[in-house]
Order: sequence, then structure tokens, then C-alpha cells
Amino acid sequence: MNEARFAHLHLHSQYSLRDSTIRIPALLDRLKEQGATACALTDDSNFFGLIKFYRACEKAGIKPIAGMDVWVAPELGKAEEQPERAILLCKNHQGYRHLCQLISRAYQENRIHGRAVIRAEWLKLKADGLL
Repeated sequence: MNEARFAHLHLHSQYSLRDSTIRIPALLDRLKEQGATACALTDDSNFFGLIKFYRACEKAGIKPIAGMDVWVAPELGKAEEQPERAILLCKNHQGYRHLCQLISRAYQENRIHGRAVIRAEWLKLKADGLL
């Protein structure tokens, strides 16, 4: 009988400075203990730990999933609404490229109270390859 497997799809590391202290080596040790076959790293508005995470996962035989916990502002004309959090996961290389472009644009053009915020209309243009 096959056991159902669990994969973390929303996990912050030490690179989400505001809300996590999880270090990548300790994370991988725990994932191996649990028999995890995959894990997504979704740090808050950054990919700073992604390469370290990706390499450690490959070495441990765990499928790495690139993702990000982002803030999304409403469409233009709805400025009174507050940005909301969303988890974006990369299905493929194109998704990774699109997410890099989205967060880079947010840091350059749309910072709200110091936080990079993706505009909802940008997502419509760069959704390919993202979940």
C-alpha cells in the first residue's frame, strides 16, 4: 500500500527576515527525517536562499520547488484596497523567469511602505509557468 506523501508548499527560511529563522541545512535534515520527496521554498518577496536550497535539495534527493510569498495590489482604480498575500509557485523555467521579472518590477516601481508589491494587472501578463 502506498502512503500519501506531504510536500511543504509554503515555507519561509532565514531569508524571510521578518518571520523565520529556519536555516536551509537544518530544514533539509528535517525533510529527510520525514521522508519528504519535494518541498517549496516561498520566502517573503525574495529568492535570496533559492540557489542554496536548490542545491541542498538535489544533494538530498528531494525535489526543489521554487516559489515566493508575494504581496499583490488590486488593479488600478481600486487603490483603496490593501495589498494581499499570494503564494506563487514556479512550474518551470519560464515561471521562474516571470516571477523574477515580477518581483524585480515591484521593487523598482511599486514599493508600498518599503514592501515590494506586485500589481494585479502585471500578473495577467506574466502568469505563464506560475501556479
